[in-house]
Amino acid sequence: MVEVVEVDVDVVDEVEVEVDVLEEVEVELEVELVVLVLVVVEVEVVLVVVELVVVVAPSN
Repeated sequence: MVEVVEVDVDVVDEVEVEVDVLEEVEVELEVELVVLVLVVVEVEVVLVVVELVVVVAPSN
């Protein structure tokens, strides 16, 4: 019985560790999403600048 209780405690510890890992993965995913959003915003800004240059260049 005592051994079973110890094993149960170990299992609970492992589950807690897995939960921590999942939380870290969620944080990493959120960070990756933020980076992706920033990259998309940068690309859009570059496209807008290119469009402005294309529009302004012929008038010069």
